[in-house]
Amino acid sequence: MILAINDSDGQSDIEFVKFYIKKVSFFNATFINGVCDYSFVEENEYIWDPTWEMDYIGINENEEFVYNSQIPMNPIQSNTTCGGFGTVQFKFEVQDSRGFKDIFELEDLVEICPGVCE
Repeated sequence: MILAINDSDGQSDIEFVKFYIKKVSFFNATFINGVCDYSFVEENEYIWDPTWEMDYIGINENEEFVYNSQIPMNPIQSNTTCGGFGTVQFKFEVQDSRGFKDIFELEDLVEICPGVCE
């Protein structure tokens, strides 16, 4: 997941870039006794984990600061693990050293597929 940010005070002014996830229509997975057990989830609120901060990776051609992060979901199933899948929505929060915050909610829903998306 990549996000481009414009801050006239420079990249060093950006305190953090976080992302949040809302499970709109999702199946959580739990690996129990060698079998994947799924439970359906519909959340109205975004969730966040302290490990979900995005990393600065450089500047793009528009002179915006580019941040990147791996999505913390693994929909792949194997003999030892299984992952959730379904529809999610993302929200991003940027805060600078002066306490200014900007929040951007991605309107498009994202499909996390259980294997290969078609």
